[in-house]
Amino acid sequence: MDLIEALLEEERTLQTKLDAVRRMLAVYRRGNDSVPPNPTFPQPPQPPPAPPRAALSLRVDRFGSYGLAVVEKSIAILPDATGSPVMTRDLVDRLEREGMEVRGADKVNALSAILARSSRVKAHGRRGWTRAEPVRGVSAPKENEPTSGPAVGSDTANLGVQPPESAPDQL
Repeated sequence: MDLIEALLEEERTLQTKLDAVRRMLAVYRRGNDSVPPNPTFPQPPQPPPAPPRAALSLRVDRFGSYGLAVVEKSIAILPDATGSPVMTRDLVDRLEREGMEVRGADKVNALSAILARSSRVKAHGRRGWTRAEPVRGVSAPKENEPTSGPAVGSDTANLGVQPPESAPDQL
């Protein structure tokens, strides 16, 4: 709903309420004996429910100095993406042995909350954490892009398709 539609809807709602107030005033001006015991007022139309929003990613790498220090120190401890995950409790113990204070009443939950916001670590559920795989550049050939030899079609080398007779046999 854009701004103009929202304002028009608000105007209709207010007009309905104003009409009800004016009717009540008219009744009271005539005398209290004509007032029904439970006056009913027309209910303003309810706006349609807002469409559901897409889930927002909570992984943001904006940290204060404390959060940044915790993430940096954790990354130095964690194995790479192919290694065995380190459980959060073990990571808290290791950080504290190395002099990093993990703040919070529940240190495991506090550390999990910080790490979950970082794109540089990967969660493995109850198994723990590893470093996230680095984002690779776009250096892989695109689909249908020839890598060498004559361009004879999409993925023809992988499908066993022979190049045309006129093309040199370079595949």
